[in-house]
Amino acid sequence: MTNIMSLTSPDVVCFGVLSYLQLMVVEEPAGRNGGAEIKQKLDSFGDDAAIVARMLHGWRVHSRLVPSALGKDEYGRKVAAVIESLRLDAELTVDSKIETVFEVSVADRTGDRTYYYQRTPQTVATLDRADLDGLENARFLYVDWYDGDHILRPIKAAAKYGVPVFVNIESQFDNRKLLKGLGPYATVFQATVDESDADEKMLEAARMVLDAGVGIALVTGGSNGCLAADGKTMARVEAP
Repeated sequence: MTNIMSLTSPDVVCFGVLSYLQLMVVEEPAGRNGGAEIKQKLDSFGDDAAIVARMLHGWRVHSRLVPSALGKDEYGRKVAAVIESLRLDAELTVDSKIETVFEVSVADRTGDRTYYYQRTPQTVATLDRADLDGLENARFLYVDWYDGDHILRPIKAAAKYGVPVFVNIESQFDNRKLLKGLGPYATVFQATVDESDADEKMLEAARMVLDAGVGIALVTGGSNGCLAADGKTMARVEAP
């Protein structure tokens, strides 16, 4: 176990799967049966909860990453090395019985990305053993919808402690089962719509989220910016 936990309570607890990510940057994406020159390549990590923890850390907001376990393998060691070099507040657990989640992401100069990943149910299930220490004094809990039922334990704990919950639901704003299941616990739902019809879809997504009983809807639309609404007030912010 690698322990980088600080003694102070975090502002945000980010709970989710931790993966090894090999990031490659190209000028233009390659077409089918084509190729592209790699301009930059580096070892990094995902998924979104870990990325959010890193982003907040860069903004000097005290975040604590509560991740799934890493495998006792090359990719697990690389993830641990990157996180330790960044001095992120995280507790990394190594389990020799699982494999580290593996992801390759190819980004082009526009910021678009294509990614491929490999994860096993056994690795994701280690979230159920993750230590929730510090959650009771946090100002927010961040979780991702795609981690499934494994996010219910921290969400219900946050509700018990009166900690607001931020759920990244991506394009699942029309998933009524998901909204109904998480809506009673969530303070904020963040949704994502496709750029091609963002103007119409952003408003529709916000209404669906608010109708589910969530207090705040945040909807992103790529180059079309983002929209925030709470049932009384709505604000639109253009992308830089």
